[in-house]
Amino acid sequence: GIWLEQPLTAIKTTTASSNNDDYILSHKERYDMIIVALLDETNVAIDDLANHIKVSRNTLLSDLKNVQQILIKRNLQYNSKRGLGIWAQGKEQDIRDMLIHIFSKYLYDFRKFNAKKEYFWGIQKVFCQYTAKLPVQKTAIHFLNIIKEKNIVENDTSTNLMICALI
Repeated sequence: GIWLEQPLTAIKTTTASSNNDDYILSHKERYDMIIVALLDETNVAIDDLANHIKVSRNTLLSDLKNVQQILIKRNLQYNSKRGLGIWAQGKEQDIRDMLIHIFSKYLYDFRKFNAKKEYFWGIQKVFCQYTAKLPVQKTAIHFLNIIKEKNIVENDTSTNLMICALI
């Protein structure tokens, strides 16, 4: 017989009993989650990070090679020290630019950002945690109203980049 199989990175369970923890991240999503963790915390333990993104230690170590290259391209430094952990650092503007780049790729419609956060997964969930104390919806609505009021031609990408930069 013939059958179709989806690659593991594309599977998202959709049963009524499933939760967001069932989502399997793609390579790029893992890289982005690793970068956010490295920039957000100092001295991240490799095993803790692997558990957080639900991959094996070996997979994380393999991913870190690609993450290091991404960080270098963005003028950020990857650091590791035995017994202390791993982290990334750089100039504040370079860190902000990296986070804006990551978050704006995954947040598509700030008009509906007040949707139930429990349906968010991956970077969207990280963004919600990262910005929990910020007026995300108020900022987005205000910016979107200005665009509409001024009849500015916009697209999702430019709008997301600007809203993320403002936040």
